[in-house]
Amino acid sequence: MADVILDTENRQTNVKQIPMKHIFGYSLGALSYYTLFMTTTTYLMYFYTDVVGISAAAAGTIFLFARLVDAISDPVVGTIADRTNTKHGRYRPYILWGTIPLVVTGVLCFTSPGISESGNVIYAAITYILFGMMYSFVNVPHMSMEASITYDPDERSKVISVKLIFQLFGALIASTLTMPLVRMFTNEEIGFLITMVLFGIVCAILLFITFRTTKPYAWYEGLVNKNKKRGSILKRWGVVGKNDKLRFLIMMLFVSSIVQALVQPVGIYYMTYNVGRADLTSLYMLNMMGATIVGAFLVPFMSKFMEKKAILIFGLSLGAVCNATFFFVPYGSLMLIFITRFLAGIGQGVITVLVFSMIADCVDYGEWKHGFRAQGMTFATSAFFHKSGNAIGGWLIGIVLMFIGYIPNQAQTPFVLDGILWLLSIIPAALLIISIIFVLPFHLTKSDLYRIRADLDNASVRNND
Repeated sequence: MADVILDTENRQTNVKQIPMKHIFGYSLGALSYYTLFMTTTTYLMYFYTDVVGISAAAAGTIFLFARLVDAISDPVVGTIADRTNTKHGRYRPYILWGTIPLVVTGVLCFTSPGISESGNVIYAAITYILFGMMYSFVNVPHMSMEASITYDPDERSKVISVKLIFQLFGALIASTLTMPLVRMFTNEEIGFLITMVLFGIVCAILLFITFRTTKPYAWYEGLVNKNKKRGSILKRWGVVGKNDKLRFLIMMLFVSSIVQALVQPVGIYYMTYNVGRADLTSLYMLNMMGATIVGAFLVPFMSKFMEKKAILIFGLSLGAVCNATFFFVPYGSLMLIFITRFLAGIGQGVITVLVFSMIADCVDYGEWKHGFRAQGMTFATSAFFHKSGNAIGGWLIGIVLMFIGYIPNQAQTPFVLDGILWLLSIIPAALLIISIIFVLPFHLTKSDLYRIRADLDNASVRNND
């Protein structure tokens, strides 16, 4: 099935593939905001416990509460975005309006007022909550554009694959450059602040490029939604809730997001205390993120021969096996450590690309089955469960570190080292196995999607006539 591209001068649609410059421009937005997101996800726990001096339990609670507030804001943003109509389109304006607040709040997360511990905790909670809300303000509308840029399943997989590869490059930047930049300064607090300012400036520029590059799709957003009923918030929730295909994916996304929130931050503690090679932390992160990018690159190739469900189960299974195997890798075997984490990272890359591509397919399925296109609400609901899983993962790190008696900046007991290892191996493996169970009932093939799209196109033609 061919894709639809705009002729903005004649306001006619032409049948051809999406130009790569448009895909790259759209994807730069993901690279931008995900760099900031992964910097906070990976290093903010360490910043709280080892730099500011906040207790692990308090830091974990901040993560849980802030992410839950953030997750609740996603459906609100999605609903408002679905009902937005401006000269800039339906979803693009939020990129323009939200860029500066997103960058500013991201920088504030890595500052400390230097007051009492309770004051530092309150400040940390407020700044992290504000950052999460601004992230939703930009991220949810940006994701919502995916379902209207193209209706072709293969073309959609290509767009989302490229976007997620750029997104993973953002994670790579955050994971590998943050600590080397921070350690250029004798004071880590100042190092984190300056690093975030640098990231923020670059990310703001990239988001404005995304806003400009996606201009041709502003009119198209209006076209694909022209004959759609706007509906109340409750109706949108109802349509999303009745989408049986989406339910399976959302539960899988929730559980696998806990894993994602565990393996990145815990890796810092593992390399610092278990392996005793804090100097290799950036290389460890580079290895994991590089593997995730490899996994993302594999998806378009595998999609030519396999259904998306089968590829997703492959990624989940690979991650489960590698995380379980990691429990038995000796701390002194650096080669085995890096190989095992690399293979687990490939699985994570496959998961990341497939789940959001399949969620975009569920938007079409929901419209076909219920006669209502709840595009923004669908992605907002997915983001809610994604961030809720991240919240549980961040909270779990803090609670486990408190339970095992972790004390920062000193040698750890064998019990503490075992607890860190469990967070990075057995627990993620078990969660990924649960994720596989949620995916098994899902059934939506390529042929199903082509038939659904044909039915929707025919209905749209009849409405226009």
